[in-house]
Amino acid sequence: MLSSRKLLRLPSFNALRPLLVGGLSVQMRAVALNIAFLAVTRTTQKLDSSGIAAAAHAITVQLWQLGGVVLLAMSTVASIMVPSEVAKANKEETGKPVDLSAARLTADRYVVMILCLP
Repeated sequence: MLSSRKLLRLPSFNALRPLLVGGLSVQMRAVALNIAFLAVTRTTQKLDSSGIAAAAHAITVQLWQLGGVVLLAMSTVASIMVPSEVAKANKEETGKPVDLSAARLTADRYVVMILCLP
């Protein structure tokens, strides 16, 4: 299945390009969100001298980040499950058009779960 020669061979830049582009876009999104959070936190801390608004904001941001972790986990699982269903449909191909109803059902199920998060 896997030879030691293939295991130790470095991938070509053309093979890595889609991964690098996708990773760069995700990293840019994370940096932009962190900058926005820093700006909002700084503004919130300037609102009052007692610190109550800043504390409330910190708690809200932590809850939002927890929800983001759950959302990211569910989207990661969905990004694995849907192509898996497509691969199953392609494997069972018999010359007819490929039936992607199982993949659509899986994608719809995850969209509903993500939208129903509190």
